[in-house]
This record gives sequence, structure tokens and C-alpha cells, in this order.
Amino acid sequence: MPSTLPKTLEDFKNKKILIWGIGLNKGGSGAIELFCNLGAKVRATDLRGKTTLKPVLDSLQIPQNCKLELILGKHRKLDFKWADIIVRNPAIPPHNKLLQWAKTLKKPIVMEMVLYFTYSKAYNIGITGTKGKSTTTTLIHKILNKAFNNVHIAGNIGVSALKLLPKLTPNHKVVLELSSFQLDNMNEYKLSPNIAVLTNIGVDHINWHGSLKEYQKTKLSIFTHQSPDDYAVIPYKEYKRFKKHLKTKAKIIITGILTPKEYQQITTQAKPYAIIWYHNQTFYYNNKPLFKKLKLSHTLQGTPNIANILNTIAATYVPFEIKPEIIKKVLKTFKGLPGRLQLIHSVKNLDFYNDTAATNTTAVKHALSTLKARGYAHIIWIAGGVDKGEDYKALIELASTLPITLILFEGSASEKLKTLADQFKLPHHAYFNDINKAVQKAYQIAKSYPKNQKIAIILSPAAASFNMFLNEWDRGEKFEEAVRKIVLPNK
Repeated sequence: MPSTLPKTLEDFKNKKILIWGIGLNKGGSGAIELFCNLGAKVRATDLRGKTTLKPVLDSLQIPQNCKLELILGKHRKLDFKWADIIVRNPAIPPHNKLLQWAKTLKKPIVMEMVLYFTYSKAYNIGITGTKGKSTTTTLIHKILNKAFNNVHIAGNIGVSALKLLPKLTPNHKVVLELSSFQLDNMNEYKLSPNIAVLTNIGVDHINWHGSLKEYQKTKLSIFTHQSPDDYAVIPYKEYKRFKKHLKTKAKIIITGILTPKEYQQITTQAKPYAIIWYHNQTFYYNNKPLFKKLKLSHTLQGTPNIANILNTIAATYVPFEIKPEIIKKVLKTFKGLPGRLQLIHSVKNLDFYNDTAATNTTAVKHALSTLKARGYAHIIWIAGGVDKGEDYKALIELASTLPITLILFEGSASEKLKTLADQFKLPHHAYFNDINKAVQKAYQIAKSYPKNQKIAIILSPAAASFNMFLNEWDRGEKFEEAVRKIVLPNK
């Protein structure tokens, strides 16, 4: 059993809190701000130096009397011994040696989401999955925000949930994107959201979890600690794959692109609380048509996005009975998300896409297939970086059937990709340790094709970024800067 946390937020006053890994996203800074405002004594540590962390440190909003100490460039065991509670950055994997040692101290070691779900008074909607969780999270938030007051979005989508905690009441609704790292720690503390949504389970983060089986088990744990009043949204494909391992007391809502025969089978065999399904250009709630030939935003077109829409409807229409007109309006006007198959520039016949958030093969397969469906005669694909333990064979096999040229960054994932590109005779250029040179090479190749052909250049890495960039968002920004130097050279 994990160590016990204080009963209330107020009980953190004068407690000694160690923030282990400030990070470059919002979780670490959110924890610092929360505990400073609660009157705790806070130490924050990170292996990075002050220069790298400057944007995060400069953005901190803490009271002047906050007892904050920064320990940068190293982690010290004396800080772990000093602390009453340790707040762990999600990037720190279970096999980390310092973590294994810290557990012998028998102190609470928690991530941001354990703190959030332990003390949150709000009604919480959590979304996880290998692909599609950010889009689904955003769609659910937009729909709920149009139907209710006091709706928030947070989690792995770049907004710290801890900043919300002090103001939340039972009248608030919070939509949270949850990573497998966060779910691993939530499962330790037996925590699940009121509405849990699983978009899919592919292959990702094997280097963190240790095996695909552990990754799958962690994703499914989003349902494990729900109550009979809660809702569990799961695609039919994943329900069939993992039915024996699915543990939940919640009302199950199954989603999927189905035939009428499959719908009847699910109704009689699985007997879920509800089924949200799609067939012949129609979205259904059980046997009731909700939307026929719905005109979707161009950013939501394609089969993977039909799945995202079904999960969104399941999490909004079924539990809250939101008017279909509200859902329809959001689906028609959704503009997409930064860094996710984002069209950033168009120059005559050439389009540039930033898909930096595609750090796994599932996401990249979707991106490449979508571009092919959009009618591009040639696709120049920029990829690679640090390997996360994935098998790239199926991805390169797919790419070799499409009109693709591959540009590879440096890194362990790139080496695996190059070996497979050689095997499948996929045209490629390797290795680039400068994103500007990679983009220039891609542009040079694009310009070699006839001007009447539609060309796409896409950054869709299928890998982590830490060998060349601060994180995936830094990678995306650097890509956009490199593109601007080409298309807007005088600005």
C-alpha cells in the first residue's frame, strides 16, 4: 500500500514538499504554486540548469513569503530525506534507481494527478489512449463548455490540474487528458475519473513501462476504481481485445464503426449501458439516429476521427443529455490542435504540416494515411529521434507503399527506421542533427517535382525528441521557425 497523504489541502501547511523534476511543461510549476500558496515549505529539484528552466521559473506565480528553494543541475538524497512528501515528475520511470531508493523511505511519492484526484471536489472526465486523446479531450471540453458553466480543461494537454484545485466545487466539471505515466500512479492510489474514456491502445512508452503488457494494463486501469454511478467509454475493438482484463463497476458505453449485425451482437452479448456507433454516414445512440450525413470540420475528417467523435458523443450526450445541436455545432467548427497534423503554411502546390505530437507509430500511420487520402502526389516525411521501444516495421512497410521520401534526424529511433527503410527500399536521407538543414533538404526535394503536383512536407517523428530538443513542443516550434525561414525569408 502507498503511504498516506494528508486529509485536506489545508493540512499541507508547513509540510516539507520536494518537487522532484520541475520539467518544462506545466505540472512541476503547478505543484510549486499550489504548495507555496498552501503555506508549505517547498524544494524543487531538476537536472536541468537555470538557463533551460528560465521560462518556467519566470512564469511562477507564488507569494513573496513562499519558502521555495531551487536545487538545479542535480538530485540530492538529502532532499528526499528532508521531505515529508515527494512529488514525482511523470517522466521518471518505475525502474529509476533513485526512485527505488526513495521508496525505502516510506514516504508518499505521488504525481500531479494523484494529488488532483485525491483532493478534487469537481466532476471529472478523464481521457486516455495511444492516439486521439488530445482531440477527444478538447472536443469534450468544448461541448461541455457550451452546455454548462464552470467547465475546465487540464492534464497532459499542457494545463496544470493543480492550479484549479483550490477553487473547485461539486458544480465544476474538469476534462483531463491522462497519460499512461499518470495512470500508473493513480492506480497505486486506487483513483479513477467519474467518466473514463479510452480512445484506443496501440504501442507506446515501452521504455517507461518495461513491456507492452504493462502499458496495456496501465491504460485499462483508468476504469478500475470507478463506482456504479460512473461511466466507462470504450471502443468495441478494445472491448473485444481486453474484455477478460477489463475491471470496472461503471456503466459501460461501447463505441465503434459497426454493422447493424455487430450492433445486435453487442446488444445481446455484451449488454452495455449504451452503444454509440456509426454506420452508413449516420451516428447512432443505440438504435436512434443522432446525426445523418453530418458535415464535419476538415480537421475531423478520416476514420480515426470518426472514432474520436464517437467517444466524444458517448462522454457528453449519454451522461449529460446534451442537446445534439450543441454537439453538431462543435463538430462542424472544430479547428484542430497545434502540433497535431496542423497545416502551418501553404506555398502554391506545397503544404507544410506540423505533427510533432505524433511520437508513436499509431499516430504517424494515421498522419501519412490522411495525407495520402487528401490527394498529395508526394509526401516528404521528417522523422526520428530517441527510440521509445517501438517496432517500426509496420510503419515503414506502410510508408513504402505510399509516395514518400523519408528525412531522418539523428537518434536511436532513426537508426532503426533507416535499417527498415533500406530493407523496404523506401527513399530516405540520413542523418540530420540540425532541423533547419532537414527542412531545407525536404524543401529541395519538394521543388524537384512538377509544379502541377500537390506536395506535402510533414514533421511526424514517431520518436521522442530529447537528443536534439527540449521536448516535442520545442521540436514543433523549431520546425515552424525553419519553415518560416524558407517561405518568409525576409520576415
